[in-house]
Amino acid sequence: MQTVQAKLGASRPAFERAQALYRGGQVVSQATLQVAEATFRADEAAVASAESQISTLTATVQQEWGPAIGKALVDRSPLLTRLIGRQDFLLQVTLPPGISLATPPSSADVQTATGSQAAIKFVSPATRTDPKIQGLSFFYLAPADSGVLPGMNLLAFLPSGSPVDGVAIPSSAIVWWQDRAWVYRRTAPDKFARKEIMTDLPDSGGGYIVRNVPKNTFIVTSGAQMLLSEEFRAQIQVGEDKK
Repeated sequence: MQTVQAKLGASRPAFERAQALYRGGQVVSQATLQVAEATFRADEAAVASAESQISTLTATVQQEWGPAIGKALVDRSPLLTRLIGRQDFLLQVTLPPGISLATPPSSADVQTATGSQAAIKFVSPATRTDPKIQGLSFFYLAPADSGVLPGMNLLAFLPSGSPVDGVAIPSSAIVWWQDRAWVYRRTAPDKFARKEIMTDLPDSGGGYIVRNVPKNTFIVTSGAQMLLSEEFRAQIQVGEDKK
C-alpha cells in the first residue's frame, strides 16, 4: 500500500501539470498528456487493488481469529508484538459440552503439567472449538514464565455463577476417613477437634472452598494426618484401659 501510494503521489501531480499545460496552449503534446494520464490511472488502480487486498486479508484474519486478535494482527498492536516475541502465549480454553457462560471471566487459572497454577487473561471468544471436546471456546493469554508451551494440554479453571463466601481449605489440611473429608480446628492452644467439611466446591489449588466457617477459626494446614493417627491411637489406648 505504501509503495503504490507513493507512486500515485508522484503521478497525480505530473498528470495534472501536463493537463494544465496542454489546455493552456498545448505546451506539451497530446501524446505526453496521454502517457501521464495512463501512468496516473494505472497507479490509481494499483491503490484500489491494494485497498481491496487489505480488506480481504483483514476479513480473512478476523474470520480466522476473531475481531480482537484480527485487529491486533492488522494494527501490529502490543498484543501481537508480545505473542511474536513469545512474551505471552495464546491459549484456547474449551468448555465441556453443554456448558455455557453468559460472560467469560476476565481472568482465570490453568494448572500446568507440574501441578503449578498460572493466571491467564481473557482476550476474546474463539472462532473455532477443540474438535476433541466440542464445547464453547475462548482465547486467553498466559505469560511466558507461567510454564506453558505450545501443544500442551492444560486444565483450566473459569469462575462462574454467583460469588461464594467461603474459606479456601488447602489439600494439606484435609484428611480422609470413611470416604469423607475432615479438617482439624484448634479449640485451645494444645487441643484440636476434627470437623467434617463439604467437598462440593473444589478449589483450583487442589483443596476446597468451605462455607460457614466461623471467623477467627484456626485450621491445621500441616501435620493433619499425624493428628488423625494420634486421635485413633488415643481411642485405642482408652479402649484398652477400659478392658
